[in-house]
Amino acid sequence: MSYSPRQLGDLTPTNPNRRQGLLAVFHIDLPLLVGLLLLCGFGLIVLYSASGENFGQMERQALRIVLALAVMVAVAQVSPATLRRWSPWLYAAGMAMLVAVLAFGEVGKGAQRWLDLGIVRFQPS
Repeated sequence: MSYSPRQLGDLTPTNPNRRQGLLAVFHIDLPLLVGLLLLCGFGLIVLYSASGENFGQMERQALRIVLALAVMVAVAQVSPATLRRWSPWLYAAGMAMLVAVLAFGEVGKGAQRWLDLGIVRFQPS
């Protein structure tokens, strides 16, 4: 009796008929995601402990983490060729923001390193 790769659940990269999981569809590396989630979870625990068990501060940080993960998934959808093509422009924008800190930067805790964008203060470095 012969079995086809589908019946055996063959998940080799060379099998064009394999079912793609959700992580593969969104181009997310599982070890990277697990590491990031563990690191973020540990950071939330440390923040909760260091802030005198202030749940509100931890909740705001968790919201920022969710936003960052959404940005990570969005950037993962961009092809490497596109990122390679945009890289000089992204580099120039980053350098321009660093120069803008020198000219228009806000002082925070004794150092000029923030750009005030109106709704959010941004640290380009």
